Amino acid sequence: MLPGVPTDLLDRFAAAQTALIAALDCGDTDGMIAHSRDLGAITDALRGQGTLRPDASTRAQLADLLTANTSAAQRLRVRRDHTDQRLAAVRGDEAQTTYRAPNARAVSRS
Repeated sequence: MLPGVPTDLLDRFAAAQTALIAALDCGDTDGMIAHSRDLGAITDALRGQGTLRPDASTRAQLADLLTANTSAAQRLRVRRDHTDQRLAAVRGDEAQTTYRAPNARAVSRS
């Protein structure tokens, strides 16, 4: 029998993810770093549990976490693009004025 997903870890993950999104929205760099580290530690703890079998309630919680994860990733991409634009302006380069999709980052910037 496979163990269930530990809900205490999922609750901690959700709280850290919510805090990361708030830090991204506020431009709180220290918070972004701290909450990203928290998420990494919680993710490591979840991985350390081995193979997990979610039940109906944890499946719903995992779906919510995935939605929040996508939201955090989008915010991070937008924030990085904003930073790239500011750096380009400081260097005197022509700045991109629109959001770039994640796969556009694969292009080398030399």
